[in-house]
Amino acid sequence: MTAEFIAHRLGARRSGHGWSGRCPAHQDRSPSLSITEKDGRVLVHCHAGCEQRDVIDALRARGLWPEYERPEWTPADRARWAAERRELARELPTARDWRRAAVNMAEGLLLALKSALVDPMMPAPALGEIAEWTRELARLNALTGAALVDAYRTAMKQDPQGTAGMVRRARQMERAEIRAVLRLMSMTPAEWAALPVTEWQP
Repeated sequence: MTAEFIAHRLGARRSGHGWSGRCPAHQDRSPSLSITEKDGRVLVHCHAGCEQRDVIDALRARGLWPEYERPEWTPADRARWAAERRELARELPTARDWRRAAVNMAEGLLLALKSALVDPMMPAPALGEIAEWTRELARLNALTGAALVDAYRTAMKQDPQGTAGMVRRARQMERAEIRAVLRLMSMTPAEWAALPVTEWQP
């Protein structure tokens, strides 16, 4: 993990060349943990007196510290590892957008199936297609962090155009949702009363 990534997940603030945040090893009411990075190595120190091992164990329990560190790593090894973690942190939001688009596509298939069950005139998606998307969603939902980014990278290699299109759709959906929320927040009670149910019903 990079110092910046750990600081972001802990809600820490910039302080000098590093960050200052609440220590996860004790009930910290004021920021006492300093987080810095030197030669690709993350350094943490609790000014309230927690042992460094306790801080690292608390970070590891939150998935914010590697399970083990190689003692034979050189500064160059640590710098390379830190660069890889920064790349991971940069790609993770895009990977999550890709997964969100996959979820939306599966929900669309399920909605089409429900419509077909209610109205026999409506075309129904193939059950095999639904089963395939259900298995894929179960796999994607179990992935986090590096594993999710690896799955996204694999999808980009196999189908770069389709994968990039899924990411664009996810971001378009998010922007549309934000616009809808802003519109609803600005409406008067009379406009709310006149709004068709289908426009706001989940």
